[in-house]
Amino acid sequence: MASEISEAQQQRNDRIIVLALTCLTLLWQGSPEFDHLTYEQLPKRHLVQIWQEELNPDRNGGHHVFTIEGDRYFTKLTIASMLREPAVYLWYCLQKAVFFWLGNPISDWPDYAMFNLEAMRLFFSPQRIVGILGSRVLPVFAALGMIVLRHRWREFLPLLLVCGYFTFHSLTYAEVRYSEPLDPILAVVIATAAGELQRRLKLISQ
Repeated sequence: MASEISEAQQQRNDRIIVLALTCLTLLWQGSPEFDHLTYEQLPKRHLVQIWQEELNPDRNGGHHVFTIEGDRYFTKLTIASMLREPAVYLWYCLQKAVFFWLGNPISDWPDYAMFNLEAMRLFFSPQRIVGILGSRVLPVFAALGMIVLRHRWREFLPLLLVCGYFTFHSLTYAEVRYSEPLDPILAVVIATAAGELQRRLKLISQ
């Protein structure tokens, strides 16, 4: 019985270690080196290609991302890349904050083309396109809504802090699916702003 418990505990620990190493590998995906591979160099590289090549131990000199050695190797690469190009890193961080809300070109938009209807028609039905575009413009309307509600920003501070917290965590690697659970917060802001505009219009018409 004790051996079975010990074995189960070991398996649990192994899963935790793998999960932790996966998260640390994502740190490299937030480095300028990764940015060059995916957004600047031509042809642009898809995330799947990078995992099949740069993160493949058979092609990167035997550095397996799910091992302690591999974690140390990619962490060292990340830090060196950040120190070598700090301006690029800061710019990339700003980009990822946008990608977190509007979608990452390498994973969320066909052919790296954000809001390109022609590219989307090749992969999605018209109904699906409407749904995608509708959900991804929510952050834009929410931002406009906060401009309308700027005199009441303290009322929304807790919600804004939640959004800011998760946006900060996107600085490793950002995809729109990570922000989608926050859509109800955006909907609250948009609805409140719409109500505020309606109230102002009524006052003007009186």
